[in-house]
Amino acid sequence: MPGCTMFSRGLAHYQATDAKMGEGIWSALLADALARAGDPEAGFEALKTAIEDADGAAFWEAEYHRVEGDLNVRSQAADSTIEVSYQQALSVSGAQGSPVLELRAATGLARFWGERGKRTKAVELLLPSLEWVSEGFDTPDLKDAGVVGG
Repeated sequence: MPGCTMFSRGLAHYQATDAKMGEGIWSALLADALARAGDPEAGFEALKTAIEDADGAAFWEAEYHRVEGDLNVRSQAADSTIEVSYQQALSVSGAQGSPVLELRAATGLARFWGERGKRTKAVELLLPSLEWVSEGFDTPDLKDAGVVGG
């Protein structure tokens, strides 16, 4: 986890400057990295910091719920807990009109459902989130969605 350690140090240095812009999303990205590195508990702590640092700003709320869903998957939480996190991410991103965050949330939930043998349900969820796409098919989010849906 050397990359996570470096990220964490960098974030601490940023926070030491008293800069606040984007502080919450950086903590959420650290949470995501920690989860991917196999340490969901540390990820939950970083996500808690992200939510606290958001200071009422709702712009990244959908992403916080998506990361929470990923953390729940990696920590083997109850299926209902996992689904609630992803559904909240979908709801918030849809209400905000953020197709990219909606795609990320749909991809997470679709992957989860696919792993539970609900592939048709997963594809049905993912397809509407891809309707707006006309270019950028080589971006990480669209590649990820293609793997899940295709």
